[in-house]
Amino acid sequence: MAERPIEVHGAEAMEKLGESVAKSLLPGDVVALQGQLGAGKTCLVRGIARALGVPAGVVSSPTFVTLQQYSAANGIIVAHVDAYRFSSVAELAAIGWEELLDTPGTIVLVEWPERIAEAIPPARLTIQIDSADGGRSRLVTILDDRSPTPRQG
Repeated sequence: MAERPIEVHGAEAMEKLGESVAKSLLPGDVVALQGQLGAGKTCLVRGIARALGVPAGVVSSPTFVTLQQYSAANGIIVAHVDAYRFSSVAELAAIGWEELLDTPGTIVLVEWPERIAEAIPPARLTIQIDSADGGRSRLVTILDDRSPTPRQG
């Protein structure tokens, strides 16, 4: 189901949108975050993580370490993957990709999913962030391809 684009103005508004997205997430979900450098992907992750119970100020861009894991509320683990520096899906083994996907209670948020497209499960939430209004705002489009059946956590 595709939603109409949502216009977002600024980092704070992007984080608030992330908080809203978090309300629909369940353990086992994978979220693919697409957008150019500086689009607001990490701001969105901050909002999602905060709404799930990760303390404010903890989430940062994982670009140089490729994976950050945060303990959230109710035993949920938020795994934040930045695939920008990956040149192939073979590199995912180094971060334990398959284990991340199989670990109960984990929500996986992936920046630059197009770099590892064949490894991203088809049942996912895809969030596309595009620049708008000469770069002063963002258009965020959400495509929900998650299974309508209950997921295990």
